Amino acid sequence: MPSQALQKWLTVRATPLDDIEDAHRFLRGTGPGTRAASLQINQAYVVLLAAQFQGFSETCTMNASERLSSLFQSSITESQFN
Repeated sequence: MPSQALQKWLTVRATPLDDIEDAHRFLRGTGPGTRAASLQINQAYVVLLAAQFQGFSETCTMNASERLSSLFQSSITESQFN
């Protein structure tokens, strides 16, 4: 079963990245300003990708800490009754 972080990455976090890719595809051509606009979209994509990856990493860390906490909690509870 995929982690919550991966599920969110593939759905919620992928949508804005897909939107930027669509905007980049739309600008193909050699008209005036195309290169400058393409550069700005590329820069925005890098910032957005970094932000989305940071959110993914935070979700992974949160899921891991919750899992470890529950394992430690059950381990402590078991040791108290044995």
